[in-house]
Amino acid sequence: RDIGLLAASILVIGVASSIFNLARQSYMAVVVPVPLRARAMSTLGGVSRIGAFIGPFIGATVILKFGIHGAYAVDMVASVAAFALVLGSTDITADERTGESHRNRTSVLRSFGQHRRIFLTLGIGVMLLSAARNARIAIVPLWAASLGLNAAHASLIVGIAGAVDMLLFYPGGAMMDRRGRVAVAIPSMLLLGTGMIAIVFTNDFWSLVGVGVLLGIGNGIGSGLIMTLSADAAPPIGRAQFLACWRLMSDSGSALGPLLMSAITIAFPLAAASVAMGLVSYVGAGWLRVYVPRYDPILPAGSPDLET
Repeated sequence: RDIGLLAASILVIGVASSIFNLARQSYMAVVVPVPLRARAMSTLGGVSRIGAFIGPFIGATVILKFGIHGAYAVDMVASVAAFALVLGSTDITADERTGESHRNRTSVLRSFGQHRRIFLTLGIGVMLLSAARNARIAIVPLWAASLGLNAAHASLIVGIAGAVDMLLFYPGGAMMDRRGRVAVAIPSMLLLGTGMIAIVFTNDFWSLVGVGVLLGIGNGIGSGLIMTLSADAAPPIGRAQFLACWRLMSDSGSALGPLLMSAITIAFPLAAASVAMGLVSYVGAGWLRVYVPRYDPILPAGSPDLET
């Protein structure tokens, strides 16, 4: 009933979500050894995907029984449970923070300046990856509507693609730990790009399911990739500030993908926007191919210059 209150609530949720995501990423970057880093990060991303997959089903069940307010109750219960779990956990990163407090601390802005070379090379690749991922989320239901499919069919396609996405997080992480980050980064971007171009050739439910599965595979194998790359490049001093800059760039890419699609569809058909985002994905694949190996601790060439 009160739009202002709703907007303020969404803002608070967004701020809390950003802080929580940054905190868990910083924690994992510290406590997980490098040989297991990608699997840990992909598992973290995979668990989030599982929650995003089952959450709507739980919410829908509660809504049917108690009405729309029941969905907010589910969210509150989950949030309180997460708070209790974190509160009861032992913080094994306290020693690192204590050691850092005796050194020179840095600000987010200064961190960006100190590590601008990383952000303007590998960081741009991450922006392109985030743009492709979020464009994929938008394009499937829009294309389903353009084919005349109803909401139930569109939801089913998204659900099938989400299930495939959810099942592939661990294999992707294991591949990154064993073969290097580029072994997943490039296929992920190429599959996303191919899926967004192929979608313009679909003309019915089953063909769109096939493209949705392809997009789910591309996104699923790259689960935790952005967090893994950030942990690889992050300096030991000022890690949180560095990761905050990194998240700002990845979130900017997340916003850029749908915005770019919207801008293109103002003057051109939806197919043109989908093909354009497919080409952006291909550019991102080439960009990551150049810069990911420079910061990959698994490869012999992985020796990032964190001070430039």
